[in-house]
Amino acid sequence: MPDSIEDKLKKAKQLRDEAKFKESLEMTSILEKTGNVSPESNLNCQILKGEIFFWLGRYGETLEICEQAYQESQRIGTDVQSFDALIFKLLVLWDLGDINQFQERMLVVEKILNSITEKPSKEFDRRKAIFNWERNCVCNLKGENKKGLELNMESLGFYEESDDNS
Repeated sequence: MPDSIEDKLKKAKQLRDEAKFKESLEMTSILEKTGNVSPESNLNCQILKGEIFFWLGRYGETLEICEQAYQESQRIGTDVQSFDALIFKLLVLWDLGDINQFQERMLVVEKILNSITEKPSKEFDRRKAIFNWERNCVCNLKGENKKGLELNMESLGFYEESDDNS
């Protein structure tokens, strides 16, 4: 029996976790071209590509694809995917030193996070860990180092929950 789209997406994420970015991008492109992908799965492919572009330092592509994914997630009403799309956009903004836009988007992401009622997954815990690191950056900018350390410890807990070995 052939692999389902979700199985292939899971494999693409596994390739990402193994830093096999080219292979993961190829797999997501193949999934997108099949035409059989639900809007939610297509959005997951876009978010995964945005993440990989971030890890590859392709910031322009990350910003573009994550903004498109965010807009689409807002259109179809998936808060978890909205959260996911913006996480990597925030990382790019931080790396580019666009602190004002970074802080503005942080408020949007926090609002989205607070509205999520779905049962968290390991992948979502991984994202929350990244977001807490981003929140730590804001604390450090404000000189709130103790709060930043608390967020980093909470982030570590999310990573442990996600079973992420990286």
